[in-house]
Amino acid sequence: MTLKEQVIKNLVDFHGIMEKLKINFFLMDGTLLGLYRDGGLIEGDYDDIDVGIFEEDEPRMRDIIPAMEEAGFFNNKSFRLKGMIEGLSFKRWVNHIDIFLVHRKGNEAFNLARNCCKIGSLDYMAYIYPAECFEKLGEIFFEGMMFKIPCKTDRFLAARYNENWRTPHLRTEGFDMCNVKQNKALRGNYEYE
Repeated sequence: MTLKEQVIKNLVDFHGIMEKLKINFFLMDGTLLGLYRDGGLIEGDYDDIDVGIFEEDEPRMRDIIPAMEEAGFFNNKSFRLKGMIEGLSFKRWVNHIDIFLVHRKGNEAFNLARNCCKIGSLDYMAYIYPAECFEKLGEIFFEGMMFKIPCKTDRFLAARYNENWRTPHLRTEGFDMCNVKQNKALRGNYEYE
């Protein structure tokens, strides 16, 4: 099986697991960018799949772990903050699926992540999006099934990747995810309570 075939199999299997568990999820970040902009996975971006679930479904994240493990995935990372699971990561083959908890607060929606960019003084950083992107969910067709996506996808991608999101770039050129001037969605020291 090629790397691309592994990613597709992981995404399709994840979709089935979430359907069986009756947990809504939606595509985010590079996975959404590829399917929406290119009509498929971004060439060479086969290391991860990015999905989100809403904050109100956080208690159900615990149900995902045994279901994914039963399907042959390994829970390789968990990110907890203040008693909540903010993120999970499952690996099978060379690909991993990152699940982010998306919160809505006023006119902002956000997900938290480990502070791998070392911005601010907190252990976490935040990605901020317009809340209107998540007022409802749209859909995109891929591999014979419908996947949920933010309803204002153009706006979400512009917030996440800036206005030039329509122009394909390699991961290492033209966009530094840890540069707060380039990545306007990224915030350190974000107070979310």
